[in-house]
Amino acid sequence: MRRTILGGVLVLALLGAGAALAKAKTDSVHVAVSPARGRYGTKYAVKVTGTAVTSSSLIVAMAKKGLACPASYAKGLKSLYGITSVAGKTVQPMTVHGKLATTLHAEMGVKQPGKYRICGYLNDGRTTLALGSAPFAVTR
Repeated sequence: MRRTILGGVLVLALLGAGAALAKAKTDSVHVAVSPARGRYGTKYAVKVTGTAVTSSSLIVAMAKKGLACPASYAKGLKSLYGITSVAGKTVQPMTVHGKLATTLHAEMGVKQPGKYRICGYLNDGRTTLALGSAPFAVTR
């Protein structure tokens, strides 16, 4: 009888732990760029949404022409460019926690036509916790 009660308690404890894990939030970043194509000098709206489970750095950058966003921000720095706001200032990393919902108004300093990507990184130090990206194109 005692084993049955202990076994039942153990099963309930394991089910409770499983339910807690199922509800656990994960870090995420989603990026959208509009318009999806423009000419040199076009002003773009870069919308970043997602979730930062812990206090993290949100970094928004642009991948070099024709390249995907590197999986790690720290390891892929050589293939990324900074983004400049329409006010002429470089977009700096932002400390975030909780729900992400920000829109950056940027002017990409790209003169060469082609396909590019905007990369959104959620980092804890040098560790990338989440990555999101969106394509955009520069035409003549």
